[in-house]
Amino acid sequence: MNRAEGFFVDPMQRAIRRNDRELQSYSSVCLLDAVQRPDNGGREGKPIAIVSNLFSTRFNPDLQITQLDIRFVKTKELGPDAEAVVGDFIEKRPIMLTMFKLALASVNELTKEQRNAIVYDGAKNAFTCTNFPFPPGQSFLEVDVPRFNGLKRDERLTMIIKRTTQFDINVIKDFLSAKPHFVQTAQKSTSESVGRFLQVFNIAFRMDALDRCISLKNEKFFEPSRAKDITQGGEVWCGFFQSVLPLRGGLFVNLDLAFSPFMTKGPFLEVAAKILDNSPKHHNNRAPMHPGRGGGYGHGFNAHQRNGGNGGDAIPRFNIQDLQKLRKALRNVKIGLSHRPQARAKSFRGFTGASAQAEKFMMNGKELSVAEYYLKKYNMSLRFPHLPCAILNKDSKFNTEKKEWVPLELCVILENAPIPPHKLSVQQVQRMLQVTRQTPEHRLKDTIKWRKEREYEKNETLQTWGIEVSPEPVQLQARKLSPPQVAYRDGNVDRLVNGTWNLRSTRFLRGGVELITPVILNFTKEDPRQCEHFTLKLFNKCRQYGMEISARNIRCMNIDTDQADLKANIQNAAKWAYEEGGKKCIPQLIICFMDYSSELYQNIKRISVFELFTSVPTQCLDVRKALYNERGEAQYMSNIAMKINDKLSGFNHFLPNPKDLPMIGQNTMMIGIDVRHPPSRLQHDSVVAAVATLNGQGTRLGSQISTQFNPNLGHQQETVLDGKGMFIGLLNSWKKFNGGHLPESIIVFRDGVSQSEYTQVKEFEVTQLKQACTDTNTANDDQPKITYVVATKKHHLRMFALDERDLCREDGSGNLPAGTVTDQVVTHPYIFEFYLQAHTGIGCCRPCKYTVLHDDVKFTSDSIQRVVNSICYSHQRATRSVSRPPLVMYAHLLAYKSMFLLYPDLASDSSSIGGSVRNMHLVGYSIDDLRKRLNKRNIIPDTPAYANVVDSFSEVPWFL
Repeated sequence: MNRAEGFFVDPMQRAIRRNDRELQSYSSVCLLDAVQRPDNGGREGKPIAIVSNLFSTRFNPDLQITQLDIRFVKTKELGPDAEAVVGDFIEKRPIMLTMFKLALASVNELTKEQRNAIVYDGAKNAFTCTNFPFPPGQSFLEVDVPRFNGLKRDERLTMIIKRTTQFDINVIKDFLSAKPHFVQTAQKSTSESVGRFLQVFNIAFRMDALDRCISLKNEKFFEPSRAKDITQGGEVWCGFFQSVLPLRGGLFVNLDLAFSPFMTKGPFLEVAAKILDNSPKHHNNRAPMHPGRGGGYGHGFNAHQRNGGNGGDAIPRFNIQDLQKLRKALRNVKIGLSHRPQARAKSFRGFTGASAQAEKFMMNGKELSVAEYYLKKYNMSLRFPHLPCAILNKDSKFNTEKKEWVPLELCVILENAPIPPHKLSVQQVQRMLQVTRQTPEHRLKDTIKWRKEREYEKNETLQTWGIEVSPEPVQLQARKLSPPQVAYRDGNVDRLVNGTWNLRSTRFLRGGVELITPVILNFTKEDPRQCEHFTLKLFNKCRQYGMEISARNIRCMNIDTDQADLKANIQNAAKWAYEEGGKKCIPQLIICFMDYSSELYQNIKRISVFELFTSVPTQCLDVRKALYNERGEAQYMSNIAMKINDKLSGFNHFLPNPKDLPMIGQNTMMIGIDVRHPPSRLQHDSVVAAVATLNGQGTRLGSQISTQFNPNLGHQQETVLDGKGMFIGLLNSWKKFNGGHLPESIIVFRDGVSQSEYTQVKEFEVTQLKQACTDTNTANDDQPKITYVVATKKHHLRMFALDERDLCREDGSGNLPAGTVTDQVVTHPYIFEFYLQAHTGIGCCRPCKYTVLHDDVKFTSDSIQRVVNSICYSHQRATRSVSRPPLVMYAHLLAYKSMFLLYPDLASDSSSIGGSVRNMHLVGYSIDDLRKRLNKRNIIPDTPAYANVVDSFSEVPWFL
């Protein structure tokens, strides 16, 4: 199937798929193929009383639920073959809910209890827990449709309602009790029954929220009135997350705070001024876009008046860069029309190449400009005819036949336009962090406040269904695990304080290759002599940590940030460093002093990998932290030294005590896997990355990268399709450093997998790993034991200390101490699962959830929890424990960097004004090109002069 074809999906079919995925997600909670809990939970560690953001829920055990099929058709077309119009509104669930309620309101026979008992998913399913007053067949309810966006005023619809199935809830009681008989005999039908129960209960809980909130994915609910500005045309909406979860301690409502960035609503030109970080009064200072054939710059500008004056006000002007920035920020945002407020909203696609007075089209055999058309059609003289028009489209992004050109002054950006994370600027991210970052104490208070605002006790729907929710969050017991020993070249770290330590009086375990030829580049306006001075101090710090630095003639070269000359400038600087370095050694490291710019950063990385004689690792420095950070300079240099040592094939620290890694010997391989997906508008493959230890101590790393594409295009491909090939590559690398033998056991930590994909991941990836072991077993070794663990932070469970004496006091964050683990009450009723908060940090820390999908090693709860907690202290770029196993974080970083190396248009997004998604002037590379460049054995001549470089760099983790 052609990739573009996947986007041409009938709205009704898309709705059905979404409902099916929702049910599949709920059904997956049974986890029939995962490993059952081997014991009653762990016992090691100091007991800690904690509270979580879960609220215990009781329900009527005798509920009988009836499922109803809902369909809307146009009344004048009513008949057996009538086509449902639900597809026209399936993306607008509030409209569907309104029509549903209007239809029910027309039925006088319904009692109040019966009305309260019916809950609707906003698409095609409704459920009730009381006697249904309609006959067994189809019932027809006419709806007088109000003036909705896109419907004519005299439109009448008929809602067809039909019973489908009836079911009780005994299955959920058995599931929660985790009775052995249920666990052993559960089948796919059982999962679907549990999933249907959870779907119904979640719909019941959100019915009242949908009346007053805007919903995202039916789990996050926002009230726009609570929005807070994050600059540049953005605002963060504050709301709540709500989900019903069946857990070991019973049925719970998970309540959490929710934050999401949205575009500010309002007139297009006002919002554009904010995006450009420029108020309308400053527009006159901007370089104007060429006005095109029409010439002239129109009348005055006042954003608050419908008709402009004849001067005195600033005139909005946009140059090419402005339009590119606006197109990137506003693409696909819904636009309303100020001169036709009842018109159906359309999606913004880009800008016309010429102004409204110059852009022309044929109408009734006569050529008209856009400005002339609006004068003739609406008797409206445009105030800013010199500006381009917005290209709007109400259909698929691939349909170019139904585009409309509308003057910018008539466009209004509508409410509820989410900002994708990759479109947030640095300033917006920083501002959003200021808004969302909370201490644990405040987060718990706000969560309890939301519980009070939800007023479940007064919710008539929940009362009818017999559902009661505790007013207080659940309390449970956790444990604080002891930290492992951490060692450098000179021995163990003397003191670990709440997961942190320092590098004082230590040397790295293994220094990297001798640094002879660094390249020092300055992309800022700072004095290069200051950069040289900092570099000398940085190199002295590296020597203190045991690195061999013999570089001389340290010279910082100023580099123009003009993208057109960037490649040639970096190449020339590398040549100069080679000639002047003294030992004719090819460049080994490029140090870049920069102001923050993601596009410049990514282009530097791309050039250093693909455009030089050999790929060269780079180390980018924030010029503010390097030159204007006297108080934190020493710490900053230590952090950079750790990164540089990694990039020069060194290794910083390791875990020396075998007791910290129970059931793991010197022949255990660990693997971290992650999959990174590009934005859906760019038809690129997903990138898969795997990083593994290549020796028992974990002091040597290997990696594999691959790309994959889901031909169905229903959603991004998360399951690794070519896992076998990647595993074979990693196993061959292991054999190279272990006498040709396979590892005795392999532990895989998998990131990025949702619960609904657990079964598929186990079926595909575990099987492929077993096949890879068989195919690489040339020494007749025993088949390695495999343990496959999903490590995810994509959940909404939070843990808080019940007693202030258990808080982390060293950093003043108010979090639980590093190493807090729980496997009681809040975990799955019977699956091998636990939550571990291995770190502390700023704000409210989120624990990582671990689910064991396959386990040949036969871990106990205590042993696997200790292993995971210990390896969180082995991250090579940190002097503290981290939130997840480092190999998973390395894989995430490798996938991220590989993606922007392969796809230049991800960074720039600066293609044509008209809206093409491709950036044609940037050269793309294939995954094979990237693999080749990341292994220097493939690109450096096999001669004695380069032998040291090849041997030292062939296994370097560039992604660090």
